[in-house]
Amino acid sequence: MDIQTVDAFASHIFCTFLPNDFSKLARCKTELDYVDIKKAGQADSAGSVSQTILDQFPNAKSALLKAFHEVNNQKLKYTNTEFKITTSWISKTPPGGYSNYHNHSNSFMSGILYFDEYDDDSGPLELADYNFPSNTFKLVPTEFNQYNSRDYTIYPGKNLLILFPSYIYHRIGTNKSSQTRYSLAFNIIPSGSIGMQDSIITMP
Repeated sequence: MDIQTVDAFASHIFCTFLPNDFSKLARCKTELDYVDIKKAGQADSAGSVSQTILDQFPNAKSALLKAFHEVNNQKLKYTNTEFKITTSWISKTPPGGYSNYHNHSNSFMSGILYFDEYDDDSGPLELADYNFPSNTFKLVPTEFNQYNSRDYTIYPGKNLLILFPSYIYHRIGTNKSSQTRYSLAFNIIPSGSIGMQDSIITMP
């Protein structure tokens, strides 16, 4: 039987390894001040106090924005729109640490850069589809694929960049490594004049 599939309304996750040198980020990771979110009863992880960490590393910021533009030009095709990185921070997850599922409000795309050294037990990025029907039958497939999965796991690798829509829920899975896990997270929004006709808005 000839089966044609239309992947309508898909949420895409883009992954690529960057050739850039992010050693300055790696060197500063232990010098930063962090906010421990375990104190808020959320999880055993921490984020840098600075929420604009990339402003201290303009070369890294430029490289990440360039990578996003390549994804946009090849895949998203919003080529008549400007974009900029707004918030950016470094996550610190100790051995045994993790974070809870969350998404990023007031943002278009979110990114994660793994700039450090990792092993097979470093906490993965776990993404979940919260729109997946939860009140239907609990069926178990013989294999998981894009048509029947409600979550997706990506393991860290040095210089791996992941970009995904900011509405997607995600978390840091349990870090089973004996080493603290560091990563850079950032958000992207459109800027300038966007929209058309009576729906035009000027973004800063």
